[in-house]
Formats: sequence, structure tokens, C-alpha cells
Amino acid sequence: MLTIYRRHRKTCKQRDDGRSYRRCFCPIWVDGLLSGVEIRKSLKTRDWQAAHQLVRLWEAEGRREERPKPIAVKDACDRFLSDAEARGLREPTLYKYRLLFRQFQDFAALYGLATMVEFDVDWARRFRATWPNKNIAARKKLEALRAFFRFVHDSGWIPTNPASRLKPPKITEPPTAPLLKE
Repeated sequence: MLTIYRRHRKTCKQRDDGRSYRRCFCPIWVDGLLSGVEIRKSLKTRDWQAAHQLVRLWEAEGRREERPKPIAVKDACDRFLSDAEARGLREPTLYKYRLLFRQFQDFAALYGLATMVEFDVDWARRFRATWPNKNIAARKKLEALRAFFRFVHDSGWIPTNPASRLKPPKITEPPTAPLLKE
């Protein structure tokens, strides 16, 4: 919320009355937060109504929901891989990410999904349904997919993380037979 006030000059007689006094002709300033950014600056006017309208306009523009910048699926995958390499992940992990991204890009191309913004929870579930993996392998692949979507969401390329709503697969372990004396 932004607050407008008069910043009194040194020669102003009402300087001792504080910034809440509005009947003089000192410059008008604005103070407060707009979209999480602190603002304290001159409005370059002495007209109270003009200053009020300008601040209302700023607040209206600041409340607009910003749409994320569309990024291509391949570009997002490449940026994630370069970040993973910069973090020093081991080569087997990078190989698994590359394999996942190859499948992910093929899926996106098959269904005509060019940008990451087009992926929602339904598309993420459809992609998971194409996996031949079961049990622990499917769970690990889902963890990798969640890490990728978390990276894309934190980068501001998608408004929400669709993979966070995917439930992990059920793991069925084969029964173990008891050891025999032989």
C-alpha cells in the first residue's frame, strides 16, 4: 500500500506539523510497498489530486497478475541440465535427467505442447502414464520430474508446479523366501 505525503521544505512554516499536514505547497512524495518492492520517491507534483490519481494508477498496475514468460520445453530442459552440471551432480544422475528430458520432449512434441506454460496437472499425469517404469524406478523418475518442475516454477516460467500434485506410485515388493540351510 502506498501513502502520499508532503515533504516540507526547510522554509515551510508547517514543517513542525509533520508530513500529515497537507495545506501547504511543498512537493508530494510517496512511501510504501508496491508488489513487494519498497518505494520512496517524489511524485514531482504539488497538486494533491494529481498525486492521488497517479498513486491509484500505480497500485492498479501493480496488482495485475504477471504472466510468466513463455519458455520452450527444450530450453527449460537445457537450462535445468546446465544448472545440474554447475551444482556438480554425478554423471549417472545427469544421464537419468537426459533420458527423462528426451522422453519429456518427445511427449511434448507428440501432443503439440511447445512451451512449459501449457503443462498442467492433467498433462503431467498423462506423461507419467506413458512410463514403462514400475515400483522404485517410477518413484525415482517422479522425483526427478518434480525437481525439474520445481526448478521451472522457481525460475518464474510457470505459475504453479503441476508435478507437486502427483502422488507417488505404489511400491509392491516381491515376497522374500526364508533362507534354507543349504
